[in-house]
Amino acid sequence: MASSSSKIVWFITGVSSGLGFDLALHALRAGHRVYGTVRDRTKAANAISKIEAEGGRCVVLDVTELGSIPRVIDDVLTKEGQIDVLVNNAGLGLLGVVEDTRLGACIIICLQVLT
Repeated sequence: MASSSSKIVWFITGVSSGLGFDLALHALRAGHRVYGTVRDRTKAANAISKIEAEGGRCVVLDVTELGSIPRVIDDVLTKEGQIDVLVNNAGLGLLGVVEDTRLGACIIICLQVLT
């Protein structure tokens, strides 16, 4: 954790709406540093402008593109030296009727996200 004299650094995935967005604003208003991720800057423009107006930073990250995750994390670590709080809030869905959805597809998606 950050020392009491430094600001806590948050990394929150999925800040374009809902819980991630609200949590980012709450942490910023409490005086913490926040890096939030969105999949699409255009679609998330309203959320980005509000978060950045409060002093946060937003970066593009699609958690299903596994190769981009280390790059984004490394960028934050280079700038801040630490990440104190990680909130993995980004959504991932598989659309289909349970009876018609192949178990293998579900397992592949879960393994890709977890590794």
